[in-house]
Amino acid sequence: MGETEQLWVIVDRILDKSRRTRVRGILQFAGHQVRPGAFELVTTQTRMKSLLTDIGQLLSPEDDLRVYRICARCREATTVFGPGHLARPPVAIIV
Repeated sequence: MGETEQLWVIVDRILDKSRRTRVRGILQFAGHQVRPGAFELVTTQTRMKSLLTDIGQLLSPEDDLRVYRICARCREATTVFGPGHLARPPVAIIV
């Protein structure tokens, strides 16, 4: 049986435009951008560790990146106002 997918929220403040573009490109590929610098991803803990390893190699000490894992109970209690929705698991993963 595979790992359980979880909702993750990642928020960044990356000063350098080139680094910001590269990091956000990775995050957009893996998830859904809900605001500039704020992303929701639905993935496993193993996949998240891999993404963070890749992203960590791009960051500089002055950059700020925060990762929040949202448990299933908290996800169910989340309220979204407006036209948006919480990120959903991908329909297909192409390897």
